[in-house]
Amino acid sequence: MLTKPLSLSMLACVLAAGPAASAGIYVEAAIGFPVTTTDTFFDDVQGGDPDFDVDFDSNTAFYGAIGIDGGLLRSELELTFRSADVENFSISGGGPSAGSGSFDTVSLMTNLYLDIPVPATGISVWAGGGVGVVQFDGDVQSVTTLDDADFENAEYGFAYQIRAGVTIDLTRNISLNTGYRYWRAEEIDFGSASLDSTELHSIDVGLRFTF
Repeated sequence: MLTKPLSLSMLACVLAAGPAASAGIYVEAAIGFPVTTTDTFFDDVQGGDPDFDVDFDSNTAFYGAIGIDGGLLRSELELTFRSADVENFSISGGGPSAGSGSFDTVSLMTNLYLDIPVPATGISVWAGGGVGVVQFDGDVQSVTTLDDADFENAEYGFAYQIRAGVTIDLTRNISLNTGYRYWRAEEIDFGSASLDSTELHSIDVGLRFTF
């Protein structure tokens, strides 16, 4: 299911980087600060059991990337770790339900960006996005029919993102990178329960080192 979009995106990255003889290799480390997360829900697939609306209280995300800067086009592989507390459980169509928990996610994305330099400023504006895979690892307690047994195994799904921002050159090889990120993971099936699609809006700040 995930092979085709991942293969196409990786091919695009290779084609983008290939023609640039003077391409630079870079690594980047960044922190993401969530702006908003959408409500989602657990769909309990066991007959007669209710669904649960949920709010995610996302914490800071940590990003690491390695890429090829070809000037106009930039391609990279990005590894991300996010942690989110699960709060405000409520039975679909009903009132609140007691419960607590958290979800950790690890995603591997392949990204492609268009960089447009602003002449004589050391500043570039950029936009792009990527696709990849995400692993969800859940820890949920005391939510009526849902508990840790429903999430004892980490599961994988498809994710994609759209990004735009600004890069400021600090030195010849070091730059400050900041921008907006829209990230979405599709439904994750844990077997006895599934987690509906999850969306995240965040502002990211990081440092890029080019060699």
